[in-house]
Amino acid sequence: VEKWLATLCCLPADDSSMTAIAEGRKDHSPRLEKCQLFHIDKDLLCSWNQNSESFLQHIMNILFHAHYRNQPDDLQILLDSPNHHLFVLTSDDYRPATPENIMCVIQVVEEGGLRPDDAVHDLFSGVKPSGHMMPYTMLQNYNIPALVEFRGLRIIRIAVHADFQRCGYGSQALSLLLNSIRNFRRDHTRPHDVPNSLLSRCENAVIVDKLDYVGAMFGVTQDLFNFWSKHCFHPIYLRQVPSQMTGDHSILMLRPIERWDKNKSKDSEGFS
Repeated sequence: VEKWLATLCCLPADDSSMTAIAEGRKDHSPRLEKCQLFHIDKDLLCSWNQNSESFLQHIMNILFHAHYRNQPDDLQILLDSPNHHLFVLTSDDYRPATPENIMCVIQVVEEGGLRPDDAVHDLFSGVKPSGHMMPYTMLQNYNIPALVEFRGLRIIRIAVHADFQRCGYGSQALSLLLNSIRNFRRDHTRPHDVPNSLLSRCENAVIVDKLDYVGAMFGVTQDLFNFWSKHCFHPIYLRQVPSQMTGDHSILMLRPIERWDKNKSKDSEGFS
């Protein structure tokens, strides 16, 4: 029963297999500039295909081992919610891509694009809609209803393989994601992906379009603050009461998106 439950919930197995894979690569760790970021097709990820199942198990292993707060409920939210997305940083070229090549996983959620009147009504009625953490935090603390109209991408997790942490892979994955969002052009010819492929190039992901900002909310430490600041994220909210669980203060850091289009750049400047 325990084995069946662990498989069903993608609970982390013994990390000896992950360590064995890592041991075989430590002497020739992938060069950062050779790594690529891909968007995961969640429909294909849950298609009961053996290869897809292997990808899902490996992704969840990395997420579970990288952060203490991951739990089985997160798997259901990730797979069921259309606003949640996964990106993976791989150590090889696009072909072939195997689960063992995943160096880093980024979990994100789309937020914003709300009607100001509805958001204000919810806030003063004591209603706390699921999701949209960043827009409601800004509305509650700045009292500017128009802020909820902007579309944002909140980074929930940047999880690096346990044996390759503090090697720059998380920073490289975030840089590639930000570059894909900033440089997205509808009229630009991009490399085509293989049809019905589990992995698609980050720059081809639909969600990188129509975004006004990217943000993250987390318990702040000096190392984390330095990490996000290095990528041009700015603090806009710091909770005065520390978390009872960690003792850290929650912070919201945002980075406005300045796109190639001049009109969109002006919109971003208005947001910032």
